[in-house]
Amino acid sequence: MKKIYCYLLVLICSVFFSCKNDQKNENQEDIKKPKNNVSIVLNAVVLENDTFHVYYNEDGSEKFNEENSIWLEFKGKKTPQNIVFELPEDVLPSNLRIDFGINKEQKVIEIKSFKINYLGKKIEAYNSGFFKYFRINELTAKLDMQKCLVTPTAKKDNYVGPSFYPLPDLKIDLEKLYK
Repeated sequence: MKKIYCYLLVLICSVFFSCKNDQKNENQEDIKKPKNNVSIVLNAVVLENDTFHVYYNEDGSEKFNEENSIWLEFKGKKTPQNIVFELPEDVLPSNLRIDFGINKEQKVIEIKSFKINYLGKKIEAYNSGFFKYFRINELTAKLDMQKCLVTPTAKKDNYVGPSFYPLPDLKIDLEKLYK
């Protein structure tokens, strides 16, 4: 009788530990599997709470619509922070537009870096390198390219935050990123 209890105990333990190991392996697979989406990381000093907006398209044009955009709300800080946009899975944008905020009280924004990540590869630009990929809409902001400072200029009554439109190098480097 004791042998039966011992066999039963060994069987229960082996089933228990076997299931636990299977669960552990499933979790490890989730961790190892790279995300199949593009992320855009803007590192900047933005003093006031705000909402930034990224538009994307896959046709390479400069036409952007609300259906293909992401709004991101964040808290203002006196130190640089990463503002991260995660595009939907399997979307490979060929052009981007970035709008710097909707807060009418926004002060000067300092650009530190810009990155686009996809499957472990990336496009990186630091400080004024951002302007290799984007041009400012001069109706919405004043730009000090040397110091990487963007100052909103739109009127408070009809406020439109600083907008940045793609330059040809962005499209070229995005194509390289996906190869």
